[in-house]
Amino acid sequence: MKFLDLFRRNRTDQPFELVSRKVHHAMWESFSCAGVTVDDSRPVSVNIVMQDISQHMSAGPLSILYFGRFLLKSGYHVRLLIISGKTAEELQDTLRCQNDDITGISGRFEVEAIRLRESSEIRVNPGDMSVATMFNTAYAASAIQKRCRNKKFIYFIQDDEREFFPSSSLRCAAGQSYALDCCPLFSTKILAQHFLAEDIGQLRSRKVPVMWQGCPANYRLPPFEEFSRRTKKRFVFYARPKNPRNCYDFAMYLIIRAVEEGLFDGGWEFYGIGYPEPCDLGLPGGRTLHMLPNMPLDRYMDSLCTYDVALSLMATPHPSMPPVDLSLSGCVVVTNTYKNKTSGVLSEISHNIISAPLLVEPLLDALRKAVEFSGNLELRYENARNSSWPRSWDTAFGAGHLAWIRDIMGAGQ
Repeated sequence: MKFLDLFRRNRTDQPFELVSRKVHHAMWESFSCAGVTVDDSRPVSVNIVMQDISQHMSAGPLSILYFGRFLLKSGYHVRLLIISGKTAEELQDTLRCQNDDITGISGRFEVEAIRLRESSEIRVNPGDMSVATMFNTAYAASAIQKRCRNKKFIYFIQDDEREFFPSSSLRCAAGQSYALDCCPLFSTKILAQHFLAEDIGQLRSRKVPVMWQGCPANYRLPPFEEFSRRTKKRFVFYARPKNPRNCYDFAMYLIIRAVEEGLFDGGWEFYGIGYPEPCDLGLPGGRTLHMLPNMPLDRYMDSLCTYDVALSLMATPHPSMPPVDLSLSGCVVVTNTYKNKTSGVLSEISHNIISAPLLVEPLLDALRKAVEFSGNLELRYENARNSSWPRSWDTAFGAGHLAWIRDIMGAGQ
């Protein structure tokens, strides 16, 4: 089969009308706010405004729930205001389907479904604090705080969301959200440095107090005897066609080119994770890329150490969690640099990460190096063990975060 035929077969374009409708709805949701009523009889709460949740949540939504877990353990009453068409009972059931850490405390969250487009009514205590978790939730969090004593809200920032969109209305809405009266909590120091360096939302100019946490890897590294017991060489691709920042088409082009040019010998198997549905996609020479179904977090973590080489792209300053998860599981990961996400910054996470700019030839060269490096199981294992990246959610938040939160909440008293 010709290259272009393979490439077209593996594309997943969406009709313009569908994209336009999604933009319209997202914009409406961003600037629409629920009604807010002050109710002194309610307990003082930290209100975490977040998107809908699912049974197999990725690192971003799980990070939010772990932040909520930290707040619960620190003695705060935590209410999850979830933008969803589901009932509160259905959302509670979904919380109970997460990993043991979240399932064990799920019943301690107060859960409320909100529908921004329908102007849901939210009751708040004047002493409440709100937490935004994506750009469109920042407007709702800001609206809540305007009815409270403290006008600032905490903005849990996990990426520069302007980069999710081309020059467009949604890019404007994302950029505007960072200029709201907020105190940012960044998922990584790398991301915080990017925001301050570019003075996004004038955070640096306004001398806004920022904080960051260590976003731990989701991984399990078995004993070396088990790790080295391999019968096949396995390549894995982080395939998310619905998220443009993961450069699905570009990555597919790289994989097809790599196979055509003989980077992988006949002993390699090819897999994809993160794809919307399980299926098989064709590669040159009769090879097959097996797209795997979504799986529970425990099974996902167990699977990572079975791969030898990975390709995971992210066209934003956030390092992205799959390269971290895979590299700490002993896999050699090819990913891209982007702005302050340099090769030096990525290698500090793990020496199992090989990075290159978002250009075809440099990334193909990185894949060649990764395939060659993958045969050194001892060094891969040592690199995974010696990474200084945070490994536990119990260490992601600490006394510094608690003091920062108390200062913010106390400022409005």
